[in-house]
Amino acid sequence: MSDHGLVGVTPPYFINMTQYMKYGTYDMAGGSPCLQIYPKEGHEQEIYDALKAGSLKNGHFKVYQKKNYPKQWHYKKCTRSPPILVMADVGYALDDYIKGAPEYAEKYNFTLTNSSEFGVHGYDYNVSDMHPFFMARGPKIKKQHKVAPFHTVDLFNLFTQILEIPPLPNNGSMGNIVDILNDKQGRYSIGSILMVTVGGVLVALLFISVAATIALIIIKRQQTITTAAALNKRFPQTFHHNIVEAQHLLEPEDA
Repeated sequence: MSDHGLVGVTPPYFINMTQYMKYGTYDMAGGSPCLQIYPKEGHEQEIYDALKAGSLKNGHFKVYQKKNYPKQWHYKKCTRSPPILVMADVGYALDDYIKGAPEYAEKYNFTLTNSSEFGVHGYDYNVSDMHPFFMARGPKIKKQHKVAPFHTVDLFNLFTQILEIPPLPNNGSMGNIVDILNDKQGRYSIGSILMVTVGGVLVALLFISVAATIALIIIKRQQTITTAAALNKRFPQTFHHNIVEAQHLLEPEDA
C-alpha cells in the first residue's frame, strides 16, 4: 500500500507567493503544494486579502482561511490547522521549492535546469494523480482479482476482517473492502458481531453473579460465627450446655 501518488513539477512552475505578503508580518510552515501561514497579531485580514489578490493575479494557487477550508479535508476543526493555508494548483509548487531545489541539486550533484523534475504530493486527495496503489496477497485475499477504488480509511475494516476481530466505530466503510476478501474466510457479519458482543455481556454478568453469591455466603458465615461467639461470651454455660445436648441427640442410642 503506497501512501500517496506524485506529480512531476519543474522550476518554471515554482510560484513566489510570499512576494504578496509584507515581510515580518507572518510565520510560515509546511511544504509544497500547501503552505501554512500564521499571521502576526493584527495582520490576519491584511495578509489574507493580499494573498487573495495575488492568487487572482497569478491564477495558479488558492488561499483559504480556516473557516473556509473545504469540508472533505476534515481539517477545519483540527487544533493544529493554520489560520491561512495556501494550496498550489496541480503541477505547481510554492516558495519552498524555489529555495530547496538548488540545495537539492547541490546535495545530489546534478545540474538544475528548467526541465529538472521534482516529485510533489499533498494536493487534494480527489486529484487522481494523488491516489495510491494497493496490492494484497494472503489466504484470505482473492486471487487474480481487481477491486474498485476505495478510501484509505476503509483499510481499518479490512484489517479487522483479516484478524477476525469485531471492528470498533470508525469512518471507513465495510462495504468498500468486502470484495477484497475471499468468500470462505475473514468476514464478519453484523449477526456474528452482535453474537460476540452479547456473549461477552452474558459471560460478564455470570461472573458478577457468581462473585456476588460467593461474597454473600462468606458474609453469612462470618455473621453466624460472630453471633455464636457473642452468645457464648454472654451465656457461656447455657450456650455450652445446648451444644452438648444437641450433640447427644445426634449420637446413636446404645444397643
